[in-house]
Amino acid sequence: MTDSEAYSLINRRRRQVYIHSCIYYRFNTSIIEDHVWDKWARELVELQKTYPDIAKTVPFADIFDSFDGSTGFNLPLDNNCVINKALQLLRIHKTFVKNKNPATEVTGGIKINSRILF
Repeated sequence: MTDSEAYSLINRRRRQVYIHSCIYYRFNTSIIEDHVWDKWARELVELQKTYPDIAKTVPFADIFDSFDGSTGFNLPLDNNCVINKALQLLRIHKTFVKNKNPATEVTGGIKINSRILF
């Protein structure tokens, strides 16, 4: 994996873990299965161990510095950007569940018109 790929994947996993933790702990619901979150969290922990210098440069480095992958309960859930993205995903999910169209479920996200949102 290149440094650029590692950066992108750490960034994606952090955002997924953070936003879905917000959905779970702040809004008391979930739009992904627990095993999906666990997979993302384990992968993130491994990536941060394998690429520590890169991990320090990726957004939310301070928040995920001591993240061990066991829970998102201790993440700060008052970040407005995270809350807004969580609300956006909840609205999309609600529309998808209600209409069953035009969105299609995919592993680890919701695919809408060929774009996966997390």
